[in-house]
Amino acid sequence: MNESETLLREILREVKKQNVLLEKIDRKLSRDDDISPNEMERRESFRKDLDMLRETIRAHKKEEDGETIPSNASGP
Repeated sequence: MNESETLLREILREVKKQNVLLEKIDRKLSRDDDISPNEMERRESFRKDLDMLRETIRAHKKEEDGETIPSNASGP
């Protein structure tokens, strides 16, 4: 693995950690309290961003899994 791949994996690990924290925040935010329209808009935006982050992490995970060569694979 080269330095770029190592750095990308490290960044992805950090993004996953941050995602866990954001998921906790999302669970604590109520969805149907009496909140101002402004606050409702901010929460919707937060949740959309969180969904995009989830998709990005899933895509990278799929890509990473696709690039992984099983240890029992035979070489040429």
